[in-house]
Amino acid sequence: MMRGKKPGGGKRGIVQSIGMMMLAGLLLSLAVLIYHDTQKGNERFSEMMVYDRLYDLDSSISYGFGKILQSNGLSASLQGNSFIISESLPGSSRLVSEIGAFASFISERHASNPLVAFSNSTMDSVKQTVPIIISPHNITISHTSYPSGNLQVVPSSVNINNYTIYIEASKTTVAFNSAGMPSGSLPVSVSVKTLTGTSLWRGNINPAASNTLLLNFDAGLPLPETMTITVNDPAKLVINRGNMSILQTVTIGLQQIGNEQAAASFPASLYSISFENSNLSKTGTVFIQ
Repeated sequence: MMRGKKPGGGKRGIVQSIGMMMLAGLLLSLAVLIYHDTQKGNERFSEMMVYDRLYDLDSSISYGFGKILQSNGLSASLQGNSFIISESLPGSSRLVSEIGAFASFISERHASNPLVAFSNSTMDSVKQTVPIIISPHNITISHTSYPSGNLQVVPSSVNINNYTIYIEASKTTVAFNSAGMPSGSLPVSVSVKTLTGTSLWRGNINPAASNTLLLNFDAGLPLPETMTITVNDPAKLVINRGNMSILQTVTIGLQQIGNEQAAASFPASLYSISFENSNLSKTGTVFIQ
């Protein structure tokens, strides 16, 4: 006697087959999704690696230029709402040659991927006057020429609180002549250290007028010399040292502009960094810490 098939057995087989096909499709879809996620993850990882290299290279260039300034007797820093620059003048001719040599070294070392390219015009400006820009105030601190020229501070408007100037000179005496300093609201302090002591002149001047302070060294002695400090509209400061060799420190009290924090740097777009097969690139400059 033949046994009959169990009712519904064929239907269960069809259901199982469909279930297996659906599971296989789900696994295939999941595998494709994981593959694409892995690809995207690899791309994001590669972008992060490029970004890290970009940041490290940019920081290294800025650090290298900063060390060149310091090793050649020029110190500059932001301290709260004050910018301080200290240097010996005439300056070191090595500073100019080392700036050029460092830029050439970086360009040769990074001739491709990443490519570092310096702006010729901006580099020429840096080597000729060693300019430092304070933002957002738009104040330019530079030299009439470097290394033999004089320091000058050129604000775009009267957005400073005060000037404090310290000078050391290998002279015996100093006398101030402040007849050309009309009174006003801008505090200016000038301290001069000679071989016999320290002398101080202090006053409030008119930053929109023409101001001239004479520093007469060793008057009546065999080798008298004169320095001139001028402040003209809008609070433009020039320290003319004549033929004297001096150490000077100039502190600029900065006004607070909104909620913005002051920053000091070489002129913008000093160099650019770019990578092959990547959208990551940047223009950079040297920031003064």
